[in-house]
Formats: sequence, structure tokens, C-alpha cells
Amino acid sequence: MKEFKSGSYVTFWDDELKLGDLITAYHQGYHELVKIELRRSNTPLFHYVMRFDSNGRPSKAKRVRTCDAAYCRSALTNLEKEIEKREEEVLKLNGLRNNLLELKNKV
Repeated sequence: MKEFKSGSYVTFWDDELKLGDLITAYHQGYHELVKIELRRSNTPLFHYVMRFDSNGRPSKAKRVRTCDAAYCRSALTNLEKEIEKREEEVLKLNGLRNNLLELKNKV
């Protein structure tokens, strides 16, 4: 992560991202980084195209969107967090199902 300071304003951006990487950005979904526009007095501007929606389904989008690099992260990092979150949800749902089955068997 690289730090950018402008007065009292501090932001961070992942300076290891490169063209072709899959990222998450301000817009929902998973995007391919297609251009990095360097700016003198700010963090870079990332240009990207959606490759998968937020549920992981492939996208046919062709529109190039932009976002300040401070809002973008490697998709791998976010995917690992999303998998962990969904695994916790599955465990809770399995617990609920087991409780309901136990109640049904008692009746």
C-alpha cells in the first residue's frame, strides 16, 4: 500500500496492482484493470471493465468505468473476506435448520 498526502488529507492505494488484475472498486462487481492514469496531485485514476457481477456471474459489460485508486483493491483480498462471511452465514443457517428439525422431532 502506498500513502498519498495532500495537506491534512491522507489516502492509501495499492501500488502493486497492474494492468489485467481483477479488482473491486467503487462500483459493484469484479473488474479487470485496463488502464492506470497517473495524476500529479492525487492518487492514480483506475480505468476498468466489469468481468463478473457481485455474485460471481460473468458479465458481458464493455463499458470502461473509472475510479480513484484509493477505492480499489485486489479482488483476491475481497473474495477471501466474502467467502469467510458466507461460510459464517451457512453455519448459522445450518444451526437454525438443526434446531427446527429437533423441534419437529419432539412434536
